[in-house]
Amino acid sequence: MTLIKSLILWGASALNEPCHNFFFDTALKSLNKKELSNYEYLSLSELSIAACETNNPDLIWQIAHTETRFRFAIVAFNDSKNGKRTILEGKKAIEYINSNIVPAVNSNIKPPNVDIGPLQINAPSHYSKLSEIVFKYKKMNKLFVNNKFIKSTSLSGYDLISPYVQVAYLVDEMSSGLSELCDKKWVGCYHSPYNKYNASKYLENIKASGEKLKNIVIKRVISSDIK
Repeated sequence: MTLIKSLILWGASALNEPCHNFFFDTALKSLNKKELSNYEYLSLSELSIAACETNNPDLIWQIAHTETRFRFAIVAFNDSKNGKRTILEGKKAIEYINSNIVPAVNSNIKPPNVDIGPLQINAPSHYSKLSEIVFKYKKMNKLFVNNKFIKSTSLSGYDLISPYVQVAYLVDEMSSGLSELCDKKWVGCYHSPYNKYNASKYLENIKASGEKLKNIVIKRVISSDIK
């Protein structure tokens, strides 16, 4: 995976910490949460490792923060009746994916129009390549959050929202196409490639997350210097 330089890499280097530890700690700091469930801990750990295999983990941090505030078992879609945004989390999200997305993917049928996982990847737009990425990284034993499915040849809801799968798909499959549409500001149109207004608003949200990350990183490095 290749992107550009980052604050997270700088901060980790300044404190002589592994990148994934620094990513994890800054994400946790942004949430103001002292404790995580086992699933949240494993998922954030996997996201941290996956992000740090890119050259710019900042962008992954910013997208995950903007999209879901580092939530993982999450599905979001617009209600066809009232147009309101519906969000399912936890077991309800996994049940929805297993009941509606996985069967469609297995049958090579376009799934419902929903966004899934920490990076909120759109299921109908990317389901085919996303499932290919799943089995690629299963073979590499990269998916450790839901490790009972690692050696399984079947697809699960947990597979599709795997942080490693989502990061790999974003970087390896999506970024080049978005770059063509949006030039160097591809991340600004991550979820709105054909709507300039929405893309602009999204870029503002991404920048706000970037400022939050910047403040956390600088504060952490400075406080370490003081000690």
